[in-house]
Amino acid sequence: MHVCEMFITPIFLSTVLGEKMSVREFGELNVIRFLIRSFYEVQKVRVQTYNNIVAYVQYSGLYDKLKEEAKKIPKVKAEENEEEELADQIQFEEQSQEQGETQINYASPKVNETQTENAEIRPKDVADDLIQGRLETKDPEINDMVWYYKALRSTEKELGKKLDRWSADHPLRVQYLSKIKGIGPIFSSGIIAYLSPISRFDTISKVWSYCGFSAIHYESECEDGHKIISTSPLTVCPVQIRGEGKGKRKPCGAKIIKSEKVNTPPRRKRGYYVAYNDKLKTFMWKIGVSFLKQNPQRSYYRRLFEEKKKYYTNRPDLAKELKEGKKGAKGHIHAMALHYVIKRFLANLWIKWREIEGLPTRKPYAIEYLGHTTYEPPPVDEP
Repeated sequence: MHVCEMFITPIFLSTVLGEKMSVREFGELNVIRFLIRSFYEVQKVRVQTYNNIVAYVQYSGLYDKLKEEAKKIPKVKAEENEEEELADQIQFEEQSQEQGETQINYASPKVNETQTENAEIRPKDVADDLIQGRLETKDPEINDMVWYYKALRSTEKELGKKLDRWSADHPLRVQYLSKIKGIGPIFSSGIIAYLSPISRFDTISKVWSYCGFSAIHYESECEDGHKIISTSPLTVCPVQIRGEGKGKRKPCGAKIIKSEKVNTPPRRKRGYYVAYNDKLKTFMWKIGVSFLKQNPQRSYYRRLFEEKKKYYTNRPDLAKELKEGKKGAKGHIHAMALHYVIKRFLANLWIKWREIEGLPTRKPYAIEYLGHTTYEPPPVDEP
């Protein structure tokens, strides 16, 4: 159950977060959030459809029938150009890379490379040629799958363009997000839609908590038996229950009778509702993965990930786990480094966004409370 998405209302925003927002403004942000979720849902189905096409080509006999013909077709190498820059960014932001998904989507070819007769033709090469119309077949099943794939691709592209237009002139995107490698139009629109207005977060830690990246969480239970995971203490139950009238919902409102502070980041737990924005947390992980796909020489956050990964790898307790071959040790280190990078990005984002809007900012926790003296302003990447 995704409590946060159901619980947020204009009244909630104005009373709990201390920021007034009109119903119209709230409605527009909700629509954009919906379009972002739809974009990734369509993209996921498109990737699955592509994989189904490759599998069908491989196991239905089409591969053996068409591979010789495919060898004669000039192959295209996708390169970036201005016309398809948006599409490349859209595809890059959440490229699943599942079971042979390729980079052909939205490609605008600039270089033709003719296959030699000795070049290996793979099932996915035949699938690419069928999708691009360079090969034809009378097989109705593969033709239906190709049609469906193209329809999904078209829908995904249109959603991306709509989201791009929505945030194109936003000061945060123009002055900051556009200068960060790995942040394209979809991520920019998502960040703005999920975190607006930034004035409701007067500290960095509140942004982290809202995104589900706090260092602690609370496990609570109300009088009616609802169990909730939250990033801050609760006094009443926020879980949505059936209200009066068909389809009506209302907060439970029962008193919290049990609450335990847990000194670990929040994560889903069987039998518990979540009272933080878990969709935003997933979205931020997508951004983190996007940073990992960048060139370290050009991306600050990719370099930061490598630095933190090296640090955690050499930390005595984690180094011991690696040496002993403990299961999951490498993945744990990877996740810790990426978690740090995402929180660092959110902190820098908070500072820049509030500066752009003329709002006050506070010194980082390490400087204000831990006595550190070196302050690094939010960096941007070179063009």
